[in-house]
Amino acid sequence: MKKIFSANSKMVKSLNRSLVLNAVKNFEPISRRDIAIRLDLSPSSVSNITDRLIKEGFIREIGPGHSKDPGRKPILLEINPSTWHVIGIDLERVSSVKAGIVNLKGKLLAKSEETIKNFSPTHVVGKISRLVKILLDRAKVDKGKILGIGIGTPGLLDKKEGKVIYSVYPGWRNVEIKKLIEEVTELPVVIDTDTNAPALGEHWFGAGKKARNLIYITIGPGVGAGIIIGGKIYQGVDGTAGEFGHTVIDPEGPLCRCGNRGCLETLAAEPSLVNRVKRSIESGKKTTITESVSKEEITPEVIYKAALEGDSLAREAIAQVGRYLGMGVIGLINLLNPEFIIIGGRIIQAARLLIQSVEDVVSRYALPIPARRVRILPAYLGEDAGVIGAATLVLQNIFEIPELSVQFSDMKSFKFK
Repeated sequence: MKKIFSANSKMVKSLNRSLVLNAVKNFEPISRRDIAIRLDLSPSSVSNITDRLIKEGFIREIGPGHSKDPGRKPILLEINPSTWHVIGIDLERVSSVKAGIVNLKGKLLAKSEETIKNFSPTHVVGKISRLVKILLDRAKVDKGKILGIGIGTPGLLDKKEGKVIYSVYPGWRNVEIKKLIEEVTELPVVIDTDTNAPALGEHWFGAGKKARNLIYITIGPGVGAGIIIGGKIYQGVDGTAGEFGHTVIDPEGPLCRCGNRGCLETLAAEPSLVNRVKRSIESGKKTTITESVSKEEITPEVIYKAALEGDSLAREAIAQVGRYLGMGVIGLINLLNPEFIIIGGRIIQAARLLIQSVEDVVSRYALPIPARRVRILPAYLGEDAGVIGAATLVLQNIFEIPELSVQFSDMKSFKFK
């Protein structure tokens, strides 16, 4: 009985610590008194926990707040952004690795990018190791103040083992990416998909900060989705939830790498956008694009720039991406009834045009009640969503509220206080 009580006492202390830390994060600036009221904890417990968190460098005092009561004004607390940091690595783009160093408030302090031509795991891990050193130097942060590295990577993952089971990176099968990076950086690593990571970043620090239910859709070399339900990433029973790009839109459409035809990825991803523009040029349609680059030099960025400058062919190509995307989004809206659908990737350079096209399809075909409820927005974090989101994977572990496992058969009267 004594051992059970001791174990659960430690868990309750851990729970209370996490609750206090999250109260500061969610309601800063906030006083100790208000924390105690919100959490129904004793003032002495809150004072002990906050003093410990201040000593550890996770929160800090920022001065007196306002009070209606005469006497001493309450001292306000906030998350301390200057002591601890995390690193985010975004592997979403196969041709490059993006990395950033982020503080506890989600502010990107420094970022860097390395191109990739050799796709072997060893080479990619070497690039990541180099980026970590560059970031520490640029941000002037001591390695001992890094809480961990978050990795957002494409592919099918075994998150518990830290493995990439299958990836768009050539030859990546059962790659122990977590272990490899921990060995070269000597820092703890957390991995998740390149769609779940930015979804979490937007939920914590971006467009979906106040939402409990949202879907983040990324458009790049592929199309994917990160789903937040009840404030948590929805993983699915096998951890493969979010393969939105393999929603079949046109059964007679182009062949997809998954073996099906007409997947959303074959119709709305950046390679399909480029091919659509090239086919239009070949058919004789006029565009300003060919005035600056040859047909072979056309990239997604060239198309986005032309669209923003008013080129009708580029604008129609992006609008078509929006219509295809809208057909897929209808199912998400009808099925999950989210508060927000957030669209990310470089295509949000032309966000207004893309989203208007998506909204036109949704308003016409989705069920009225969820269609009126949802807001479709560009990623607030922009092209940094992947990096900040990957860093947030580590922050999530730091702020996570532990689940208590109590032996009620032995402790029928135990109270969580």
